[in-house]
Amino acid sequence: MIVVDAEGRVIEANAVAEVLFGAAPAELVGQPVEALVPHDARARHRAHRDAYGAAPATRAMGTGLELEAQRRDGARVPVDVSLAPVPGGRGEVVAIVRDVTERRREEARLGYLAAVVQSCNDAVYSVDRNGGITAWNPAATALFGHRAADVLGWRGTRLFPEDRWTEQEAVLRRVLAGEALGHVETDILRNDGSTVPALLTVSPIEDGRGRVVGASVIARDITEQRLALATLADSEQRLRESQALAHVGSWVVDLATGVVQWSEELHRIHGVDPTEFEGTVEAALAFMHPEDRPAELPRTAVEGEFRIVRPDGTVRWLFSRGEAVVDARGAVIGMRGICQDVTERHDAAEAIRIAYERERVAAEQLRAADRMKDEFLATVSHELRTPLTTIIGFAPLLIDPPASVSAADVVERIDRNATEMLAMVERVLDFSRVTAGAVEVHAEPVSLNELVTSLLDGFTGPRVKFRADGIPAPVVADREATRHILDNLLSNAARFSPPDAPIEVTVAAAGDCAVVSVSDEGPGVPPELREKVFERFFRGNGQPAGSRGAGVGLAIARRYAELQGGSLWCEGNVFRFTLPLA
Repeated sequence: MIVVDAEGRVIEANAVAEVLFGAAPAELVGQPVEALVPHDARARHRAHRDAYGAAPATRAMGTGLELEAQRRDGARVPVDVSLAPVPGGRGEVVAIVRDVTERRREEARLGYLAAVVQSCNDAVYSVDRNGGITAWNPAATALFGHRAADVLGWRGTRLFPEDRWTEQEAVLRRVLAGEALGHVETDILRNDGSTVPALLTVSPIEDGRGRVVGASVIARDITEQRLALATLADSEQRLRESQALAHVGSWVVDLATGVVQWSEELHRIHGVDPTEFEGTVEAALAFMHPEDRPAELPRTAVEGEFRIVRPDGTVRWLFSRGEAVVDARGAVIGMRGICQDVTERHDAAEAIRIAYERERVAAEQLRAADRMKDEFLATVSHELRTPLTTIIGFAPLLIDPPASVSAADVVERIDRNATEMLAMVERVLDFSRVTAGAVEVHAEPVSLNELVTSLLDGFTGPRVKFRADGIPAPVVADREATRHILDNLLSNAARFSPPDAPIEVTVAAAGDCAVVSVSDEGPGVPPELREKVFERFFRGNGQPAGSRGAGVGLAIARRYAELQGGSLWCEGNVFRFTLPLA
C-alpha cells in the first residue's frame, strides 16, 4: 500500500511494498510513482493518473488492462491496482497494489485446459456432487445430440439408458470417494433415442483444498472400435480355420529377447499345448530332429524342409519359409514366417519313390528273366537237339547196320542219349512245378542212413562213397524231394570232377538238424559265385566239354531243401544241405 500526493510523488509506503518493489519504504518515499512502472508504460500511466485526478473516486485503476509494476532490479510483475482518494485531503490518493503472478498463471492454466476441453474430439462434461451436469463441450453435443444449454443442470444419469442408471450411480459414488476410473464400457442414450457403445473415463474434480467437488467424464464412441474388433476376431477365426485346413502355422521371433510366438495351428502341428510351450528359441529348436537342427538361428530369408519330433515320439515333416524383420535403420530385429505340415506329401513322395524303385527293380528283373528265358530256351533247344540228333542219326543203323558198327553199340548210344534227354526234360518240368508251387512235400520221420543208402543205389560205379558219422534220431524228410536234391548234387559232382575221382557223401548231426554233404575233387565254385550258382538258368564259365544242362538243377535242389524245412549252400567243392531231426 502506497500513498501518492497530487503531484504524483510517493509520501507513504507500508512494509509489504518492500516485498513487491524490492525497495524499503523510506527509499520509495519522495520518488515519482511512475518510477514504479516499466518505462514503456509510464506515459500511459501518467495519462491514467491525470484522468483520475480530474474525477477521483474509489475504483480499480486501469480496469480491463493488464498492469505491471517494476521492481528495483528491473523485473516486471503483473499487478492489480485499486485507488481511493484520501478524505479531506489535498489530492492524495491511496493505491493498493497486489501481485497477481500466481493468479495470472492459474488463469492461463485454466484457459489452456478450457481450450483443450473445447477442442477435444472426445465428449467431455462434468457433474457436481449431486450428479448435476455443470459443463459440456462441443464434442459432447456431437456425441449425445444435446446442446449445452439444454443439459446444464440435468442429472448425468439421463445421458444413459434406464437399465444403466444403477451402474452409473455406482460409478459416481466411487469417483466422489476419490477413485479415478478408466475404461468403463457402457451404452449412452442419444437425443434421437438410439444407443451407442461408449468408453468412459471418469475422474474426481478437487477444489483448492483437495476436496472432491464433482467429477469429469470423458466419453468416446467405440462403435467403430467394436466393429473393428469384431472384424479382427472374424479375420483371426478365418485365419485359424485356413491354417488348420492347410496345416499351416505362423511364427515370430524377437532376436533381442529370444521370445518366440506360435499361432494356434503351429502348436497343434507340434503336438504341444500353448500353456506348456516356453516360448523361447531354445524350446522351439528342441522340437527339431537332431539331424536337422541348425547350429544357430538364421537372420536372413530361409526356406526348406526339416523334421520335428513331437512329445509323443512321432516324427513329422515341416516346410518352413521365413524372412528377417528390420527396424527403421535396417537392422535385423527378428524373424517371422510360416510352417506347413507336409508329412503326408512327404510320405506320398517317398511312397512314390519306393514304388518307382520297386517297379524299376521289377522291370530290371523281368528284363533279366526275359534274357535268361531266351538263354534257357536256346540252351535247352541246343541241349535237346544234340541227343535227339544222335538218336535220329543212329536209329536207321538198326535197320541195316554197317559191318563196322554192332547193333548193340547203336542201341547203347541211342539209350544213353535218350536217357540224358529225358533227365533234362524232367529237370525242366521239375523246375516248372517247383516255381509254380505245384509240388507237395509229405515229410515224415525216417532214418537218414537208410534214406541216403537207398537213394544212392541208383548211382552205379565205385565213384560214390557214403560215410555216416551216426545220426541218433530220425530226420523229417520227403523221400522224393530228397532224391531230387541228391540227384542234382551228384550229377554236378560227376560232371565237374575228374572221371575216376571219388565222390563222397557224408551225414552228421549239427544241433537240431542233420547235415548231408556231397564233396568231389573238382575245382569247386569260387567264393563270388557260391550264391549265384543257385539262381535259375545260371551256367558259369568253364563248363566241361560235352556237358549238357539247363542251369536249373541247383535252383531245384535248394527249393526242395527249403520245402522240407532245411537249407542248401556251397563251400567250394562241397555242397551241404540240412534236414530237421525228428
